[in-house]
Amino acid sequence: MSATLIKGALIAGHGEADLLVQGQRIAAIAPQLAAPVDAEVIDARGLLLFPGLVNTHHHIAQSLLKAIPGSLNLGLNDWLGAVPYRYWPHYTPECMYAAARIGFSELLAAGCTTCADHHYLYHRHTSGEMEAAVLQAANEIG
Repeated sequence: MSATLIKGALIAGHGEADLLVQGQRIAAIAPQLAAPVDAEVIDARGLLLFPGLVNTHHHIAQSLLKAIPGSLNLGLNDWLGAVPYRYWPHYTPECMYAAARIGFSELLAAGCTTCADHHYLYHRHTSGEMEAAVLQAANEIG
């Protein structure tokens, strides 16, 4: 099992402390934790450690629809007609996968580790491959 020890971070409710992650779980939070054998050790003195942010409303599919010429500076209703409603019927599972990779990467770079996607555009020919592409991207990005 892989381990990471974050040393000397400022952690809410704990002050300056160490945080030990084993596998994908927080194993301990306490001052002066000993590093397990072969653990990656990160010096976080003077840094703030906090849980990942949660984005409760996102549209992952729209990650490919940014900055489309002619759609900039439109109001919401005009933009919906000019962009997602227009382009969604042309999405393939490959497009959805690319959109999800971009969207999840942007979220993670901004500190979001949890996302509730509001995917609302389904057509009668939509297959389960679209959702499989999103889940594949999410698993790969982490």
